[in-house]
Amino acid sequence: MTEDDLSEAILRRILRDRRTFAQYECRTPYQNSGSGQLRRNARAFNAMARLCPVLLLTDLDRYPCPPALVREWLPSGRNSEFLFRIAVREVEAWLLGSSEELNEFLRLRRIRVYPDPECLMDPKEFLLDLAYESSSREIRESVVQVDRNGRKRQGPAYNSVLSEFVGGPWNWKSASTRCPSLKGLLEKLESLERRRRSG
Repeated sequence: MTEDDLSEAILRRILRDRRTFAQYECRTPYQNSGSGQLRRNARAFNAMARLCPVLLLTDLDRYPCPPALVREWLPSGRNSEFLFRIAVREVEAWLLGSSEELNEFLRLRRIRVYPDPECLMDPKEFLLDLAYESSSREIRESVVQVDRNGRKRQGPAYNSVLSEFVGGPWNWKSASTRCPSLKGLLEKLESLERRRRSG
């Protein structure tokens, strides 16, 4: 379960590369509704995990830490087969973790390296700033919109352009060395698959 197209693209890419895609069914049940609907249905997903493993990916956003988010969404505790994974602070940090490939994809004039993208308070804003620096007008206008006050917002093709990056040059293995929450997702997937093979 994911909250948006970009998060779904990330899961699909990882599962595809791990050759485990056929074991999973990816769903974005509340298209473009953000994390609100996922939060409201977290208890139902937790109950569903008693029958079969459930993987949910959401952003940490403004919560102080992942355990605080889990406690608020699931005050009665989490089923062991509910893989409740949280990107710190947003999945955009995981894209920034593949900095060399992202520089090339965004056609940046100045090479940027992001050794600790999960330390950013707003990775999405940082990514919008980068896209705005692109030498490609198509990328700038697709990914970023600038309002009359100069504030940058998500552009009309934000998800589709970045999903193209995720499906292509994004190096999630490299990103996992810079993004602990992405590394944690990979470890949980491996643990789940190991249990399923042995069971």
